[in-house]
Amino acid sequence: MERPEFDPERDLQSGPYPRRGFTPELQQRIEERIERKARSRRLRLPFAAAAAAIAVCAVAALAQWPKGQPEHKQAQAAAPAAALTAPAERIAIGPASYHSGLLLGLRTDFQRKAGNSGPESADSSYRTLFIAPLDGRLDVAAEGKGILLPYGQTFWKIDAVSQSAGDDVYRTLIAHPANRPIPAQAIVPRSSVQVRHSERLLFAGNKYVTLEQTEAVQKGKRTLQTSRVWVKELQQVNGEMTMPADDAAARRYVGLQDLFGAGVNRADEWAIVRKPGTWVPAVASTTLDGDQESFVLNSIPLSLPDAVISHDQLCCTWADIQRIQPDAVDALSSPKKDFMAIVTPSSIYFNEVRNGQIGATPQLTINLNENEKLVMAQWATESYVDDWVKASRNYLKKP
Repeated sequence: MERPEFDPERDLQSGPYPRRGFTPELQQRIEERIERKARSRRLRLPFAAAAAAIAVCAVAALAQWPKGQPEHKQAQAAAPAAALTAPAERIAIGPASYHSGLLLGLRTDFQRKAGNSGPESADSSYRTLFIAPLDGRLDVAAEGKGILLPYGQTFWKIDAVSQSAGDDVYRTLIAHPANRPIPAQAIVPRSSVQVRHSERLLFAGNKYVTLEQTEAVQKGKRTLQTSRVWVKELQQVNGEMTMPADDAAARRYVGLQDLFGAGVNRADEWAIVRKPGTWVPAVASTTLDGDQESFVLNSIPLSLPDAVISHDQLCCTWADIQRIQPDAVDALSSPKKDFMAIVTPSSIYFNEVRNGQIGATPQLTINLNENEKLVMAQWATESYVDDWVKASRNYLKKP
């Protein structure tokens, strides 16, 4: 019977040979074969001798096979021989294992030029990006206009809408289920005055948001301007386009005591704002400058409850972060501690994290627009990452 051709991968996986070494029986068979060839081919003796030497070397090599060597070690030892019969296969280190995704909300502030919508004024635009592992690497799974955020078991959107009625101009934020169109809102012009009403998003969580509202009223040659700030539940964002009523029963905002209890001082006007590496509560203090009423925010030493922000911890120290990115002004770490986002004035860098160490090379870089700031950071983990990829591509768009 003809012996099958030697297959390194097949034969080496079958374990060590049961008998090892140059046995007397094997030696006798080789010598008899050599003698027969010597008698029949006297003229080719040098070649026969060479063949015998090769055979002896091959058997001797088998005798030197390491005793008790594990199978995976044997396969490694056979690798050079396999390379003689097949092209060398490139061995690559496997990609990092990511178990998190980051839904980022960004706001860009700019000056709107004068036109049909009114005189030159401050305005803002918004975009959402979902950063997730795709084929083992971090990438932008979806990006689109507006702020897409999880709310309960569904997704909602916050969109900036401009409307006008007569000489009045309203630039408002409207919250709505992501699978429904932006709801229309009626505007009733105010008699004898010209109104410019604008809203700006400072923070978006999975239930609460912070809005800044500015209203300028033109009375003759005077312009009276008022800016105020509110924390609201998502469904309180919409409604009449006027400042919240002073009547507590009719109010459309969340006071500081509503979240922190009666043990804190009452503050109706407060905000959730971003500081390097964390979200913090800040109380508004009113300022007056001629016909302009505004506010300044002062952070307070309270930790936001999980109902406001479920994850808000850094995996590494600021010294570690700035060692990797000296221009860092903010940073976010995933709950799984597998990657982090490092924010600079011009970009957001996404670096792998392993065993508490930040990878030196960014896996992804997002360029920021001028005056673009972070207003939302929502994390998905494990199986929810795939669910959010599908939802974000459905409600935003695939890049």
